[in-house]
Amino acid sequence: MGDPDLVLHMCELRTMPQGHPDYRFICQEIWRKIQEVHPTLAESGKFVDWQKYRLGRLQSEMRTEFKKSGMKNRK
Repeated sequence: MGDPDLVLHMCELRTMPQGHPDYRFICQEIWRKIQEVHPTLAESGKFVDWQKYRLGRLQSEMRTEFKKSGMKNRK
């Protein structure tokens, strides 16, 4: 991944609370390295999420199940 825009997009996307914990960790590490090597570029990563989420996908999964149950009731 040599394109800075792609790396930025990937890291912002994969560090969201809904992101897989392993992807989140890897992308946070990638962004830490970018901060070391290219601090000016790293300033553009405003939406890289540095939080740790124990159950990050739980809310997303619950919403999906809620929507599914609503669809079943309509049939």
